[in-house]
Amino acid sequence: MDRYNLIPEKLLELAVSLEQFGLNEYAWKGSDIYKVIQVLENAHISILGGDVYQLVDNTIFQTLDSWYINKSHNDNFYLRSCETAREFIRSYELANRGNYLYSIVFCDVCTDIFGYEKKYE
Repeated sequence: MDRYNLIPEKLLELAVSLEQFGLNEYAWKGSDIYKVIQVLENAHISILGGDVYQLVDNTIFQTLDSWYINKSHNDNFYLRSCETAREFIRSYELANRGNYLYSIVFCDVCTDIFGYEKKYE
């Protein structure tokens, strides 16, 4: 299953493809990424991290800025991960001027380094 299937078509239409970087990923402007995070949170999908890109004159540049979150025991990881993503993006936009795009790494079931599936919720 393509993990982007759970993102509503209207939000996918607002996304920017990152294929030019060799990635089968999408990024969204700050105003739209919050809607994507809400969709994931409503579906109990965990956000493992994300990357920041800058849009200048319709050209995308990698900023090399990113965030990630470690799973800890005894918490609702998906809730904490969505809030961490919101906090990072909010802080980034307050501290930096410019037109930024955000991609997020998410999964409800991921494969660990040993090939076992793990549910991150």
